[in-house]
Amino acid sequence: MGKEIKKGTKGSAAEYYTRSQAIRKLQVSLVDFRRLCILKGIYPREPKKKFKGADKTYYHRKDIQYLLHDQLLEKFQAIKAHMKKHKRAVVRGEDALAKSLLKNKPTYSLHYILKERYPTFPDALRDLDDALTLLCLFASFPTHETLSIPQEQIVDCQRLVAEFYLYVILTQSLNKSFLSIKGIYYQATILGVPITWVQPYKFTQKLPFDVDYKIMLSFCEFYQALLKFVNFKLYKDAALDYPPPVLSSLNLGAAAVFSLVQPFVRQTQGLLRSRQAAEEEGLAVNKSLEQFRNFRFFLNRETPVYSLEFILLSAGCQIGFSGEGSPFDETAEGITHQVVDRPLATEAMSNRDYIQPQWVYDCLNHEIILPTAQYAPGKILPPHLSPFVDSRKEGYVPTREKEINQLKGVEEEPMEDADEDVESSESEEQEEEKGAPSKNCLLYTSDAADDSLRVDLGGRRIIKKKKKKKQQ
Repeated sequence: MGKEIKKGTKGSAAEYYTRSQAIRKLQVSLVDFRRLCILKGIYPREPKKKFKGADKTYYHRKDIQYLLHDQLLEKFQAIKAHMKKHKRAVVRGEDALAKSLLKNKPTYSLHYILKERYPTFPDALRDLDDALTLLCLFASFPTHETLSIPQEQIVDCQRLVAEFYLYVILTQSLNKSFLSIKGIYYQATILGVPITWVQPYKFTQKLPFDVDYKIMLSFCEFYQALLKFVNFKLYKDAALDYPPPVLSSLNLGAAAVFSLVQPFVRQTQGLLRSRQAAEEEGLAVNKSLEQFRNFRFFLNRETPVYSLEFILLSAGCQIGFSGEGSPFDETAEGITHQVVDRPLATEAMSNRDYIQPQWVYDCLNHEIILPTAQYAPGKILPPHLSPFVDSRKEGYVPTREKEINQLKGVEEEPMEDADEDVESSESEEQEEEKGAPSKNCLLYTSDAADDSLRVDLGGRRIIKKKKKKKQQ
């Protein structure tokens, strides 16, 4: 008879901890445990056999052992002990001691974590999508006393996002933009890495109370350190000063920010172009952005100035807007396009084109200067197509895309994949009629999701259809 194996020494029970076991092992609170896992990139695992029940959360034993010897855990414990001293001083009425303890609170750095999680700089760029999206969200938050969102953190998010946007403008790295219900999608290519993120519309935000903002603040803390490191590296590689001095005196929460520093933008863009031309490295600039350079725009106050200035300044064109600090007003000569989003209150001038904001986004996405007649004020706009959807792979080319291809002189190619899909669907229907098991098919719904493997950025979610059990 073999030796009896003790319970918990083999199999899943020996390889995994439940969350409560992990907390007892690390001797931290649930809040600190969540924060530690977020900063270190430790996520729950799914064991083959859930030995404590299906309702438990499991972590791999090696991950917990890794956290057990991390210096961040020691910092958390030191901060907790220090705050106990501060609380004791407040209760005793020792105000001077309490103030001194609060001022000398222990701090920690996330620099070593960034080096661990991102061995090379392209790795950090590839993980920048979620970071930019969350920081743009926090940058749009109002101050809120009940939810304990620090005002300093909101201001820091605004500064970091503005620095990244300024770098994209100076290097003309913007490729695509799409207006959706969730917000405004942008895509920029930096050092050959495409970065896609979402910026919320600048409306008054009403923060819900059923969201755990402590978890979001933990992610925001890590993403702030990540974006600060990325910005520093990008500016230094481009031989630019960091932090950029031109942003120090601006109100980063205003509608128009970068339009106030247009001379610096045009001068730096020309310097970077000449430098790359000397190094024989061509800028990968969108063709429509190159054509925008000769235009002069005026943005009415009802338009999304914060988004339009980001796109148009990336093209190197001149911008005026309704408000203080504009380089020229609405009546200035030389304006080629005026962007409006409501019926004109005055007579239209014959020496300029009046367009709705969608014209700018469509020209950017399709890399062509489109005719302005369809985008005139008061007219029903043509469909706004998502640049993140490949129509030929989807098996359907919209009519609007065919019209734009004709303007670009692109010949249509027959879609062989679509015919094959029709034949395969007909064969599957015949098999179902015969009672043969059918293959999984993909359904498209209008629900938007964040999973890049299951949804395209046009807002269509891919769901696998479940197999129907054969009736016996």
